[in-house]
Amino acid sequence: MGEYEETNIAEMQRVLVFTTTSDLRIEFRHYEINAGNQINEPSVNNKSLEFNQIGPHFDLSFRRNKLGTADLYKNACKQPKLMSTETKNTKKNLYTDEFG
Repeated sequence: MGEYEETNIAEMQRVLVFTTTSDLRIEFRHYEINAGNQINEPSVNNKSLEFNQIGPHFDLSFRRNKLGTADLYKNACKQPKLMSTETKNTKKNLYTDEFG
């Protein structure tokens, strides 16, 4: 890992971690840094910060890694036809005012 001079670690309280694994999973974890304790510079320099998992945590996995058929792709990309203003249906209410 590289060093980040612009990150204020002393003010940091929580960390979200996204990890990819070799079996095509993405893991999401939520950690709290030094629960209840102050973060000081020696602990940052010694890399002795405590991470406590506080949740939520979940794993995302790919169910399909192949492309669909051309027909399936065509149906998925279909967009509805827009109604033109000339052929728009008009309705009348009880007082014979037109809507539409």
